[in-house]
Amino acid sequence: MPATIEDLEAAIQDTVSQANSVYLLNHNILEEYESRQKKIEELSKKQELDEKQLSRQMDEINALKGSWLPTLKNLVAQINETFSNNFREMAVAGEVSLDEHDMDYDKYGILIKVKFSRVAPRRPGLHGSNTEAASPHMGIWLYTSYLPNPSHIPQW
Repeated sequence: MPATIEDLEAAIQDTVSQANSVYLLNHNILEEYESRQKKIEELSKKQELDEKQLSRQMDEINALKGSWLPTLKNLVAQINETFSNNFREMAVAGEVSLDEHDMDYDKYGILIKVKFSRVAPRRPGLHGSNTEAASPHMGIWLYTSYLPNPSHIPQW
């Protein structure tokens, strides 16, 4: 603590000068801080709105999916029942199933599995990439012949 009032005033003046010199060196620092703070607030509000919109859209997608997926599963189950029964009569194993991929709808498909004899190795699900032998072609042909009447297509 300074001993006299003059020393105290001199110390105050030195401190004010130091503060002013820091402010003059960084005279835009306060404006930059306020600008960044405002931008952070704007981005936070935008993120909150985007998250709410995403949640609404996901709810809408799930509601739509809930309206068509059970119908599709039921249809595939009916096809599988007919397909499997007819293959069983020919002493051949056959199965049709829905290949689901959660939200990646481009990858949804129908898996057709056929086992023509007990000694033959089990074939993976038939896709366009592995239909090199005649038996998969026959399985696909038989699958299409067991499809339900095309005039009865459910409306989604």
